[in-house]
Amino acid sequence: MAPDTFGHAGNLPQLAASVGATRYYHHRANPGQADQWPAYWWEGQDGTRLLALSTHTYNGDILARDLAEAAIKGLRHGLSHSLHFHGIGDHGGGPARQNMQALRRFQQRALLPSAQCSTLAAYGDAVLRSNVRLPTYRGESSTIFEGCYTTHADTKRYNRQGENLLCTADTLAALAGHDRNDALRPAWRHVLFNQFHDILDGSAIHEAYVKNAEDFAEVAATAQATIDGALAALAQGIAHGQIAVTNPLGWEREDWVILPGYAGPAPVWLVGEHGHRTPGQRCESGLGFVARVPAFGTVGYRVATADPAPLPADLEAIPAFAPTDSRESNMLTANAAEPPYLLIETDIFRAYLRRDSGILVSFVDKRVSRELVGYGMRRGSDYLDSARPDLALHVLQLAEEHPHSMSAWHLDEVHTERSLLRGAQTRVVEAGSARLVIETRHQLRRSTIVQRTIFYRDLPRLDFETSVDWQELGNATEGVPNLKAAFTARLPESEAWFETPFAAVRRPCDGQEVPALRWADVGGAEYGIALLNDSKYGYDALGNRLRLTLLRSGYEPDAISDVGKHTIRYSLVPHPGDWRAAGVARLAAGFNQPLLARLVSTAQPASAASSTWRPELRGAEAVLIACLKHAHDGGRVVRLYESAGATCEVELRGLPGGARVWEANLVEDRLRQLHAHNGAVRLAFQPWQVRTVVVE
Repeated sequence: MAPDTFGHAGNLPQLAASVGATRYYHHRANPGQADQWPAYWWEGQDGTRLLALSTHTYNGDILARDLAEAAIKGLRHGLSHSLHFHGIGDHGGGPARQNMQALRRFQQRALLPSAQCSTLAAYGDAVLRSNVRLPTYRGESSTIFEGCYTTHADTKRYNRQGENLLCTADTLAALAGHDRNDALRPAWRHVLFNQFHDILDGSAIHEAYVKNAEDFAEVAATAQATIDGALAALAQGIAHGQIAVTNPLGWEREDWVILPGYAGPAPVWLVGEHGHRTPGQRCESGLGFVARVPAFGTVGYRVATADPAPLPADLEAIPAFAPTDSRESNMLTANAAEPPYLLIETDIFRAYLRRDSGILVSFVDKRVSRELVGYGMRRGSDYLDSARPDLALHVLQLAEEHPHSMSAWHLDEVHTERSLLRGAQTRVVEAGSARLVIETRHQLRRSTIVQRTIFYRDLPRLDFETSVDWQELGNATEGVPNLKAAFTARLPESEAWFETPFAAVRRPCDGQEVPALRWADVGGAEYGIALLNDSKYGYDALGNRLRLTLLRSGYEPDAISDVGKHTIRYSLVPHPGDWRAAGVARLAAGFNQPLLARLVSTAQPASAASSTWRPELRGAEAVLIACLKHAHDGGRVVRLYESAGATCEVELRGLPGGARVWEANLVEDRLRQLHAHNGAVRLAFQPWQVRTVVVE
C-alpha cells in the first residue's frame, strides 16, 4: 500500500513478493501515464510479477461525478469493477459523515453505478475474475518531484548514516556472537519511521526535522554502543599495543582507515599480522593508513618504529605554470611567483589542479595511459595550453531556479548555472607517504565552502570532503539555489547506471535529475567513471558529465530547509572496463561502511565463540553479502544479492560445523532446508535476486 510514493523501484516486486504480497496499490507514477491504468501486471527487474492497482487520487470526497468517472475509466479498460479512494486529510484521514450520507443516497439513485464500501482485496479479486488481458510493465516507474532527492540534506544524511551504522552494528554483533536485536530494533524503527515520504523527501514542516535530529542521535548512540562492544570481542587474540582493524563487509578490502587519537611517532611503517606492510602518516584525527583485511575479518597491525627500511617519499603537489602563450594562464596569474596549477602525480594518476578553483583540468589514468580531461596537452609535455570547465573534474556549480510553488518538491526552471572558477584559495594541508590532501576555500555570496581533494598512493580513487556553511536562503522572490558537483570526462561511451535497492538501473544520459543510492556511473565497456557518496540521492547524467546535487534550499513548507553547516563526502573512481568489472557496487558499500580501527589496550586470548562465525563467499564477485544479523527467533541471518544483473552461482563458506542452514524470506520465515557440506552451501542466483539464509 504505497499511495503517495514518488516513484517505484524496479526490484520492489521481488522484495514484496518475498513476504507474501501479491498486489501493490499506488497512486503516483502510474506507468500508463495519461491513461492511468487502473490495473496492470508489474514485473520487477528479476521477473517477479505483482498485480498493481492504481487510482487517480488517494483521498477526497464521494461525489456522483467521482463514481461515474471511476466506472467509466474501468469500462474503458474492460473492467466491470472500479475503485474510488476517499478520505479527508492529505495523509490518512478517515471518511467524513457527509460522504457516508452521500454514498447512501447514491445507492438509491437510478442510473448511477452501484457503489459500496469495500477493500483493495475485494477489488483485486474482481479484477482477476474478470479475465481481462491487463497491460504488463517491467522495471522501475517514472519518478516525480525531483527536488525531493536533495531538499533537506540533514534528513538524507541521517537516513544514510542510520542505515550504515545499524547495518554495521548488526553485522559486527553477529560476528561477535552478541544478540543485540532488542536494543537495535527501536533504532531501526526510528530510521524507518523517518523514511515516511514527507520527512525523508524534505517536504515536511520544520518541526519534523527537529524531531528527526533527536531520533538520529538515539540511533547513533545505540548503534555505536553495539559496535564498540562487538569490536572489543573481535579484537580478542590481538596483542596489546597493536591496532585492530575490522572489516564489516563480506569481501577482502584494501582501504583507508584512521586510528583516532593516535599520539605516537609518525610517519611509520605498519605491519599486519598477515604480512601486509603499509606506510602510515599523521592525519588531523589520528594515524591514517591503507589496511588490507579479509571478509568480516579483524587483523592486528603493529607500528614498526624501529624498521630500518626507508618510507616511500611523500606525495607532492608541485606548483606548475601553463605555457606562456596560454591566455587562460595569463588571466589566472597576476603574479608570476604564484603558478596557477598544482601538479599531483602518483603511481596511478597524474593531475593538474587549478589553484583558484580546485578544479582538476587535466587528469591521466596511468594504468591504461588514458587522458580523461586536458586541453591542448602537447605530446610529450606536462603542461596545459588552456583549461575549460565543461570538460573537467570536480567543478562546483551554483544552479538557480525561478521562484515556484511546492519548492521542496519541484525542481523547476533552472535559469542560471554558474561554475565556481575564480577567487578560491588553495593550499596543501597534509602530505605524506600514504596520501596527499589539498584544501580549496571558496566564498560564495553568503556561504563558505571548504573542499578537500584527497589523493592516495595505493588507492585508485580520489576522495572529496566538502564542508559547507550554507547561507543561501530560497524564497518566493529569488527562487531556489542549488549546489552541485560536476565531473565531465572524455569517454568512448556514455551509458549511465545508478544504484537502486539491491540492484542498478540504466537510464538516459539526458540531464534529468534522478534518484540513486550510493553510486552512479557513466561510461561503457572500455572505460568509465563512478561517483560514490555517503549521504546524497540526486544525480544527473548528461553525455559524459556526471553530476551530484549537494544542497538545495527549497523554501516551502520549511523556509530554512538547508541553511546551516554540512559535511559531504563523495569519491571519484575512474576505472578501466565497465562498472561491473570495476566492482563499483563493492567500492560504494565500502565508502559507506569504512574499516574500523581501535588500539588494543587490554590483550585477551581468542575465545572459541569469536572464531566460529565468519562467513565468506567464493565464486561470482557480483554476489554480495548485504548484511549479517541475529535472527529474530534464533540463529543468524546472511542477506545476499546479485548486484550486476547476471545469472551466477556462489558457495557460502565458513559456516559452523553441524549447523542447519535454511532458505528464508525477508522476514526470516524458514522456507526449505539447504544441504550443507563441510560448512558450506551452494547458492544459485538469477539477475538482481535477493536471498536470505538462516544459519542455526
